[in-house]
Amino acid sequence: MMLVCQRESILQNSSQGVLIKSMKQAWPKYFNDLLIKGDPKSPIGIVSLWLDKRNIANMLGNKNIEVSLIGQLYSKDGINWILRNIFLNPFIRKLIICGEDKSGSGEALVLLSKNGIDNNRTVIGSSVYLHDEIEKEYIEAFRKNVEVIDLRGENPTEKILEEISNASKSDSPWIEPKEFPEAILHSPETMPSEQCGFKIEGEKMGDIWLKILDTIMRFGNVKKSQHSSDQREVVNLISVITGENVDAIVWKPYFLFTKEELQNYLPQVLTKNPIPNVEYTYGQRLRDHDGIDQIKSIIEDLKKTPYSRRAVAVTWKVAKDHNNQHAPCLDLIQCLVQDNKLFFTAYIRSNDMFRAWPMNALALLHLQKTIAEEGKFKIGPLTIISSSAHIYSDCWNDAKNILEKYGESAACRFDPRGNFVINIEGGKIKAKQLSSSGQQIFEFSGKTAREVFDSICINQGVSLIEHAFDLGAELQKAEIALKQGMTYAQDQFLKFDK
Repeated sequence: MMLVCQRESILQNSSQGVLIKSMKQAWPKYFNDLLIKGDPKSPIGIVSLWLDKRNIANMLGNKNIEVSLIGQLYSKDGINWILRNIFLNPFIRKLIICGEDKSGSGEALVLLSKNGIDNNRTVIGSSVYLHDEIEKEYIEAFRKNVEVIDLRGENPTEKILEEISNASKSDSPWIEPKEFPEAILHSPETMPSEQCGFKIEGEKMGDIWLKILDTIMRFGNVKKSQHSSDQREVVNLISVITGENVDAIVWKPYFLFTKEELQNYLPQVLTKNPIPNVEYTYGQRLRDHDGIDQIKSIIEDLKKTPYSRRAVAVTWKVAKDHNNQHAPCLDLIQCLVQDNKLFFTAYIRSNDMFRAWPMNALALLHLQKTIAEEGKFKIGPLTIISSSAHIYSDCWNDAKNILEKYGESAACRFDPRGNFVINIEGGKIKAKQLSSSGQQIFEFSGKTAREVFDSICINQGVSLIEHAFDLGAELQKAEIALKQGMTYAQDQFLKFDK
């Protein structure tokens, strides 16, 4: 959009920036208060991308030069709003793009001018989608009548002045002004995401499972599977269980299995006992892999060398499984010891997260407990890496129903990287980082919220998104208090005068 980070007063004379004429009409309609406005009939518009538009305004103002609009373009979607504003007052014939193109929004605008849009209304050569409501006839008229001048990444002063001096002003618009209907929100089948490496952490398996279902139903890519059903899949979903006691499982009403069914399943993972009419079990591969009891070997290895990185067990047999349609899904486990705690990691190549994952997780927790007790270690977190984490299409409605009935609001979690105590001291904002034990371990300071938060980010002081949101809000409150001479108290509302 044509946006800026802070609301600002319109520049009103050449000593402050661009010459501004008194205007009563409400143009531009979109983001009016975030744009620097000049002569609405000027043929020049300037998109300064991530460069502060006031820099351009001041430069032009000193030259006593007037343009139509100056604004910034942070997001690619903002191209839609540029077009909408221009179509309401189509006098601009040159659109100058300058500044740093951090998000690719400038590139997308250049490509729109060069290539137009395809039948799906996507800018050719880019991923930018133009609103359905903006008529294609007007988009083509924009490309024909408005010259896009690409001055990105340069010192634009002289070239901007040159382009302005060569522009011709017209008393008539190049197309009939038109206002298009507001854009309708489109709910995509799959929400945009990082696509790989989702992490879900919590104490109890049942709580984590709800988050898993929500993640896959929200972000899962819809694709075919090697079975009859389609699937929603995310790649490399990492679930971390930190506090489930297998002797007192917190049993949820939405579990798809009974306690008896769980007890019947556990031997398939914990023992080498064969199951009638079953080719093999995970327990057989772990406890009798060509005559080797890998779990026993892990225990012996860790008791002898608790710093070992070789406490690994596998289920995959290359000779049998490389072309086996029923090859094991659980492929590898590894145990590491830190501070006398057993950290247990499992890799599952293909994981049905609706039908199978909860029992997989509980069985692995039992196996972790067995290894920890025999090795005389404390039980640490269980991490499960589900490479293909999927839900089959015949379970989508059931997953949605569980989420609608039991889905929880954001819970308060404590950041393992510590907390922050924020105050104002010596004309600066100070954020003291405390460890989980309450010991002060670092101090960040600055005159603005951004300065402090950037330092915290560089030092990786936050691991939870909800902590980052809260910290950002507190730092912004502290900056307001500092600038306004107000009293700041962490986690308290600012007290403004009436």
